[in-house]
Parts: sequence; C-alpha cells; structure tokens
Amino acid sequence: MSKTMVARLAVVAGLVACGVIAWFSFKSPVRLDGDHYEMTVALYRVCNQQDQEGLVRIKAMLDQQPTAADERSAQDEAIESIVSQAEAGAWQDAMATCRLLLEEQVAR
Repeated sequence: MSKTMVARLAVVAGLVACGVIAWFSFKSPVRLDGDHYEMTVALYRVCNQQDQEGLVRIKAMLDQQPTAADERSAQDEAIESIVSQAEAGAWQDAMATCRLLLEEQVAR
C-alpha cells in the first residue's frame, strides 16, 4: 500500500473513532422506574452468581411487563441486552453493564 492510502485509512479510522466516542458521550442514560430498578438489582445478583434459573425468572418477568402496542421500552431493551450477554456466557460483562445502569440512576 502506498503512503497516501495508509494516511487516508488512518484519517477514516480516526473519524470513526471520534464518531463512536461522541455517540457514547451524548447517549442519554436510561431512567429506570421502581420495577425495572429492582429487576436490574436482581439481575446483578443473578449475574454475580451465574444463576441460570434466576436468569430464566428475570426473562419471564421482562416478558410480563405491560407494553403499549407491543413496543418495548428503553428500560426493557436495556435489561434485555444484559440478559442476552448473560445468556451468551458473558456473566462478568453482564454484571458490569448492570452496575453501570444502576450507577446511571444516581443523580450526580
């Protein structure tokens, strides 16, 4: 590859990295209501203990959440993504995501 091609790739990679950083910086945190907060606390414990049965129970609770016209709320989607991490065997990542979601609930 020529030096100009490498330079162009470096610029494109830098722009993509800046875009990703900006997206995560400006992403508004999900606000959990009481039920979803308690569910997230329970999910944190389930992930910490790598409890498959507890994960199934939390997934069932999520499925029982009332939704308007089958639309999932941002709260449901956030918890579902954590459940998916745990189901994939990424228990530590799921636990860290739970913790982050819970920390976002604290007004700073």
